[in-house]
Amino acid sequence: MGGGPGAAPQAGVTPARRIAILVSARRIASRERIFLDLARRLITAGDRVTILAVGPEAALRAALPEGADLHDVAPGWTRGSPHLMRMYLSIAGLTRYLRAETLDLLFTTSIPPNLVGLMASRLLAPRPKVIVRHSNVLERAWRPRNRLVPALYPMADAVIAVSEAAAADVRRFGVAPGRITVIPNGIDLARAATAGPAPHPWFGDGAGPVVVALGRLVPQKDYPTLLHAFATVRSRTGARLVVLGEGPLRARLVGQARELRVAEAIAFAGHVADPFPYLAAADLLVLASRSEGMPSALIEGLACGCPIVATDSPGGTAEILDGGRFGRLVAVGDWAAMAEAMAATLAEPREPRRLKERATCFDLHDVVCRYQAVVDAVIAGRRA
Repeated sequence: MGGGPGAAPQAGVTPARRIAILVSARRIASRERIFLDLARRLITAGDRVTILAVGPEAALRAALPEGADLHDVAPGWTRGSPHLMRMYLSIAGLTRYLRAETLDLLFTTSIPPNLVGLMASRLLAPRPKVIVRHSNVLERAWRPRNRLVPALYPMADAVIAVSEAAAADVRRFGVAPGRITVIPNGIDLARAATAGPAPHPWFGDGAGPVVVALGRLVPQKDYPTLLHAFATVRSRTGARLVVLGEGPLRARLVGQARELRVAEAIAFAGHVADPFPYLAAADLLVLASRSEGMPSALIEGLACGCPIVATDSPGGTAEILDGGRFGRLVAVGDWAAMAEAMAATLAEPREPRRLKERATCFDLHDVVCRYQAVVDAVIAGRRA
């Protein structure tokens, strides 16, 4: 199409739709691949897409789809800036961007970007259409920022909820059911199918089963319960635990491992860009979370045929595991029940083929097609 931004469209040519996607992640994982793949599909369909981020780093720049623009909405933010400063700079920067650009749609991808996007857009007249993605259940994930959710979410033109439980959360905030679409997280099944060898010496050494935990080292993931359960399982089976994730609780968890006398059997491997080699080689994946929206870690485990034990926490965990058919579920915070479930699963794991078949319900291609359908409907005015 001829002409630069803002140029009048040529006669008989439909102008490209202008879409911006606001993300918060600084690393590229399964969730971020959904949005990047969505951007790629929209660009292929002829849309102009800009990825908006706060202080975008090298990983995001490297993963940017061909033809997509990248815009830093808070260039004054640094890693050491307070959280409230980050939000203020993000709202101010996004407002400036929205005033300078004429968007057909703003798509926001998790709770912090949702709040920033809705607060910035409400300052504009006319305001762009906004789709928000609700990625968690707030029943046990309450933070001061979440007090804004019930006030702002009803402004959205559509809400994508990652699970039925998340959709119930959104309805509780007063969003009309006709504006809510449930779309689970998706993963690239081909990446799981081609996983290479796990880069850790415990896998395949024959010295005992290897358990994997995958997720940030934050209170929501409840690693203390997992470590208590693991200590019991370790005494029975000689298992080792590899923790894939980084976060502010690392030092505390390392200390707990020492107190439980299992430090030599736990490897804190930090964040890994590709968890599939670990999951394909593991004997068990354990998730001890207090709440979850739709944990991609479990979908990744299923895709690798890895047996699973998880807490039946508020959110989409039970939906992924179909009420326990594809993994054992235990009560939140019950380390004794978790230890029993871990030992039972190690003794009698579920058949990998069934787990991999379950993972096909969360294929990335299908998920992104459903996202695109919501985008098309909102822009066309077919959503309430």
